Amino acid sequence: ARLGASHDDSSELEARALLRRVLPSDAEPYFTVNIDSAMEEPTYELRTRSCAFNASETCVELLGADPVSIAAALHHYATRYALRSSAWSGGSLDALPFPRPLPTVHPPVRRRRWALSYYGNAVTPSYSAAWWTWERWERELDWMAMRGVTLVQALGGQEELWWRVYTQLGLTDEELLGWLAGPAFYAWQRMGNVRGWGGPLPRALARAQLELHVRVVRRARALGMRVVLPCFAGHVPSALGRLFPNASLVRQPDWCGFPEAYGETFFLEPTDPLYARLAAEFMRAQEASGLVQLRRAGRSVAAPAEGLRATVALLSAPANVYACDQFNEVR
Repeated sequence: ARLGASHDDSSELEARALLRRVLPSDAEPYFTVNIDSAMEEPTYELRTRSCAFNASETCVELLGADPVSIAAALHHYATRYALRSSAWSGGSLDALPFPRPLPTVHPPVRRRRWALSYYGNAVTPSYSAAWWTWERWERELDWMAMRGVTLVQALGGQEELWWRVYTQLGLTDEELLGWLAGPAFYAWQRMGNVRGWGGPLPRALARAQLELHVRVVRRARALGMRVVLPCFAGHVPSALGRLFPNASLVRQPDWCGFPEAYGETFFLEPTDPLYARLAAEFMRAQEASGLVQLRRAGRSVAAPAEGLRATVALLSAPANVYACDQFNEVR
């Protein structure tokens, strides 16, 4: 780190690990990382100098406030000076050797990125990422970081969380299997378009995908990104009426001609007190899984058992951003 810089060892380790993953092994030692958390977050610096261990070689210095800034600086250098690129479809910076000695940067570069750069949408997990393993997600996260992404939509693992919430309330596995869709159709079940389509969903798969999702969220945060977590949008299993016969459940119109067995979906009116209770229970299930960062002035938020105040307390945790879709193509 530079003299006088505010240094974060864990951030430097994350940035260094990213460089090892994406650079050719013979080029990686010629890149240095300087994390200065006092720097303005969307800014990075890029400069070159003669290497201390070999004056005939060029070393590249990457400076930034967090690993995302370091990765963005690396991407800038790779594409503008070394003329190397990485593609979303699978190409990586290590596909071709870097030129030697490494190209110099003159004058040094100081670049400001967008403060917020958003990745993903509600259907990405089903269109593109339904069967991704950790190895594929790790590559995706590196790709995001090199492009300066700071806000990542992270909607995975919901099925296991809802399984826990609803079975604790008294729904049966059979009732939930008729509601939860298969992995390639999660997005449309979550948005209330269909139920059970592509299922039945094996519980072991739901658990494994939650574990994977937690790992993805932790890596994203370690790289300096914020994540957009799901919250309760009001779409519920029809069997909820068995437990709460007075709940304000609205039968939604059929979507895209699906037969009733898969197209009969229900929405819980937000004015019903049960809505706030389910929202808080789902948020607590996320917290118990390590997804929600509940911190305010260094302390966890203690939420009441149910009610709108509980939901507001959980949503106002400063580390978290949330998304939900109540009316995706639903009349």
